[in-house]
Amino acid sequence: LAEALAARATAPLSGQGFVMGVSGAWGSGKTSLLNLIAANVQAAGTGYLVRFDPWLFSSSEELVLRFLREMAVQLRGEPRLGEVASRIGDYAQILAPLTALSPAPWLAPAVSAGGGLLKRWRKREPVSAEQQRDAVREALRKLDRRVVVLIDDLDRLQAAEIRDVVRLVKLVGDFPNTTSLLAYDQARVARALGERNEQEGQEFLEKIVQLSHDVPPVAPEMLSGLLVDAISRAVGDLTRYHFDENAYRNVFVDGLGALFTTVRDVRRYANVLPATLALVGDEVELADILTLEALRVRVPTSFALIIASKQALTEVHDSLSATPASNAIAAQQIAAIVEAAGGFGEEVAAIVRRLFPAAQRHLGGSSYGSTWRGAWRRNRRVAHPEVFDIYVNKTLASGMLPAALVDRAFNSLQDREALFGLLDTLDSDGLASLLERLEHYEQDFPTEDAEVSVSVLYAHRGRLREAKRHVMDLGAGHHVSRVVLRILRKLDRPEASRVTRTALENIDAFSDRGELVRLVGYREDSGHQLVSEEDAVQIEAAFF
Repeated sequence: LAEALAARATAPLSGQGFVMGVSGAWGSGKTSLLNLIAANVQAAGTGYLVRFDPWLFSSSEELVLRFLREMAVQLRGEPRLGEVASRIGDYAQILAPLTALSPAPWLAPAVSAGGGLLKRWRKREPVSAEQQRDAVREALRKLDRRVVVLIDDLDRLQAAEIRDVVRLVKLVGDFPNTTSLLAYDQARVARALGERNEQEGQEFLEKIVQLSHDVPPVAPEMLSGLLVDAISRAVGDLTRYHFDENAYRNVFVDGLGALFTTVRDVRRYANVLPATLALVGDEVELADILTLEALRVRVPTSFALIIASKQALTEVHDSLSATPASNAIAAQQIAAIVEAAGGFGEEVAAIVRRLFPAAQRHLGGSSYGSTWRGAWRRNRRVAHPEVFDIYVNKTLASGMLPAALVDRAFNSLQDREALFGLLDTLDSDGLASLLERLEHYEQDFPTEDAEVSVSVLYAHRGRLREAKRHVMDLGAGHHVSRVVLRILRKLDRPEASRVTRTALENIDAFSDRGELVRLVGYREDSGHQLVSEEDAVQIEAAFF
């Protein structure tokens, strides 16, 4: 397309002026197409290029002078265009006095360069603007190739500025051997020209632009490939993160991929990822980070509401605070998140369901109870309030252990030396926090060599805080019992009996041995009957 448009822009056209347009939505690739057209013109040597940035003028009075001076300065660089550049510079002086431009600091070089032109003009016989215009036209008519004027980002100007630039193009559009090539969002420019009457604006635009081409859309599969490549480059080594491939695939198919409609969308997204990944690291599931960052870039209003709706998104249905009134408020908040997404409402609703299962009940889905929270915490999903806070605050809360350390402790449960060494590095509060987090691994506790973890954990029980901080506080020591209970519950009774007897041999403190004996036995209000009644009697007798 760039080759075809470059050929059209530089075609002789009997020396007449010509105006072309490249239209497309923001981010569709208009600037890239314009650059490719320019590269083709330069490579073929079929035209002289002039670039004009309408952002650089600050008033409609300056626009014409700025444009003509840009043409004069840029064309002066071509050895054969000295006469054309001089004529255009003289014409600029006629149309706009330099004295009116002195307050603008960015024009200082132009004022200085134009001073010589003005002096030369004053020495000549006075001429009219029409005479100077005819001189410019005559000089342009003598050129051996066309001047191609590129005007980009027209649609990013204010409505009044858009009208000024289009009037300028109309003014110079009939210059011989000149092609003006504009890049713009057609709907936005039409609204500006018609002063909100888009149909009238479109009709006026068609009178100015003689040939217009839309930037072709990117094929969805190609854009999807670009997005995946951009994410891969931004993420780098996957081993640095906690990554659930299935979670990523599901959320990509359900809504993440559809949020991106242009190459610019992909580039903006890829640019923001490294900073967030560096701050959050492996504390949050990578699929969740990628999804939330996509929402932040593509639907910022919905993202802001998500950040403000933590309780609505993470509160399970059997929570003590989940009253009918709070559920109604939560439903309203989640509906607002979806509504704020506009045309991406379905995608955002699907993403909310994936990232925040507890919120599904407010979107016509399933209900999730508190039993799911352990898995969410272990898997570092933002569905858990603690992980949600880590993502939002981009840091761990005071006293919170890194997820990698908790994983290392879990993986060391069958290695006595490694587990001892890791627990010894923690202070009392850190040890209590680790034990509390280990409860989230209940479904995956190893069943082999369980006596190792039981004895090592009880060996550290004495280091935990016994004092109670409030009336409901059971003391930190109970965390050991809770983890050991979850380990032994995974064993059948004969194996639990063997593990208990072996662990007791490796526990030094009598109080800790007594705690384990009570835990597996049948005493009322303390025993969990993890071994047979006969074994419980023998274990207790041996202890006494």
